[in-house]
Amino acid sequence: MDSLNRKIFTVHQLNQYIKHMLEDDVLLSGIFIEGEISNFKRHTSGHLYFTMKDAHAAVNCVMFRGYAENLGFMPENGMRLVAFGRVSLYEKTGQYQFYAEDMEPWGKGGLYLAFEQMKEKLGKQGLFDRKRPIPGYPETVAVVTSPTGAVVRDIITVARRRNKNVRLLIFPALVQGSGAAASIVSAVETANGMPCPPDVLILARGGGSLEDLWSFNEEAVARAVYASKIPVVSAIGHETDYCITDFVADMRAPTPSAAAEMCIPSASDLRRGLAGASHRLDIAIDQKLENGRRAVERLAERLSPRALLESVYNRQIYVEQLFSKITRDMGHKSQIARLRLEKLMGGIDAVAPAAVLARGYSLVYGKYGLKTAAAQLSAGDEVVIQFHDGKARAEII
Repeated sequence: MDSLNRKIFTVHQLNQYIKHMLEDDVLLSGIFIEGEISNFKRHTSGHLYFTMKDAHAAVNCVMFRGYAENLGFMPENGMRLVAFGRVSLYEKTGQYQFYAEDMEPWGKGGLYLAFEQMKEKLGKQGLFDRKRPIPGYPETVAVVTSPTGAVVRDIITVARRRNKNVRLLIFPALVQGSGAAASIVSAVETANGMPCPPDVLILARGGGSLEDLWSFNEEAVARAVYASKIPVVSAIGHETDYCITDFVADMRAPTPSAAAEMCIPSASDLRRGLAGASHRLDIAIDQKLENGRRAVERLAERLSPRALLESVYNRQIYVEQLFSKITRDMGHKSQIARLRLEKLMGGIDAVAPAAVLARGYSLVYGKYGLKTAAAQLSAGDEVVIQFHDGKARAEII
């Protein structure tokens, strides 16, 4: 070889030259490639290293942390992806690599995959398990939503129609785009930090695409909802839209208006309920009083002189019947039976009507006969009082 005419490159120079060639190629500076991920590794630095392959070839790939942090999902081995980026050379090894700047799953949107991954992650951590009851009669309802638009107007309209006595507090927040997640978290935390926190919190937004609703799928928002001391009702989008906050919240409403209906009790329903309860209470009180009055009357009848006299009379009849039976069945022992009967009669005499009156009882007679209760007497009535040794007239005052 002629040493004077040859050009000698160092390995470093060679690799640099090839690297510049690759990077200067317009076709290779911004291309999409499709393949299956293998050898995936997430480095502690935040960079992602992996291989993309198909049935015939493979290429080493890297995605630096700045791009990786913007991914809505986490790549996995075996996942088929479409990646956008550029081709260059890694000088130290002399291998060319694909430097990915963005990726999305093949045939299924990256946001959808990110949603499923976040749902699985938070579900395993138990964030979907807690479901607190929503207060039936709240005094204050907080609403975290955009301060403009149809959603906040609909909620206010429903609140005024159902119950003007329920206080509505609006906590403004961005509900779409950059900074929306942080704004929602701040509004939820502000509501919880009030000296007298609201009784329930509605997290609301109108319908939209998955991209429009994405802030309600952010992990920070989900954890703020879970950390809320106030029960949360999630009302994001339309009835068919589901977000991560729907699973974390204590209750999901199909629409923002439905959330207001669920959280704010109807004043007319409350009035009807109170009227019904008051009527049932009146009936129960009247029944108790009637039962008590009857019990007192029965007790008074058992303790009245008339009842005592009737009891004595019945016992006297019983004794006479017993005497007749004894004399009939035991004629040969009549003397002994008579002595026993005389002894029994002596006891009867002690409770005879005259004896009862002698112990201090008296009978009161009015215009229509014996009076057994004070309720049967009125002021001005003339009565006759029967004592054991005579009668006396009196006037009821």
